[in-house]
Amino acid sequence: MLILDEESRAIAIDSIHVPTISTHYWVYDLKMMDYVLSPITLLEESRTPCMTIDINGLQFNLPCKWHVLIVDDETSAVDLIDVATLAGRDFSIMAFDHVKNRAHSVKCRVVNYVEDDVVTSPSVHRHQFLCHPIGPTTWINVSPNDMLVKYIRDREMVTGDMF
Repeated sequence: MLILDEESRAIAIDSIHVPTISTHYWVYDLKMMDYVLSPITLLEESRTPCMTIDINGLQFNLPCKWHVLIVDDETSAVDLIDVATLAGRDFSIMAFDHVKNRAHSVKCRVVNYVEDDVVTSPSVHRHQFLCHPIGPTTWINVSPNDMLVKYIRDREMVTGDMF
């Protein structure tokens, strides 16, 4: 899995047996409603089905049961779906450019299904989304849990509500 370290550099975490050079990584924190650095306290490794996602020519695997923030291009409404739902449909994923300090949408498509993949990532708190790099200054938000539903249960959330 790719993460962004404390200097916003993309770091690949491929194994729990290899030392991680970073001590922190970027997350979106739902309690603070902002992007923050979170300490890497534990690495998790699991075997799971994954989807290979293509965003602007960058291809990477995400676990099917993880969740990703999507955005409606017309209304800017933000929602959360599991990665498996991306297959065979057109979705715009919410991306954030940390240099321009701007949220925008990016088109994605599923290009492959991997039945049994090894995924290594930092342990992500229930109220956080991991910032997965998709470019030199841009990331998307992914999470192994669906806690955003708790925060948007009674109202429609738009990208401006998140910052």
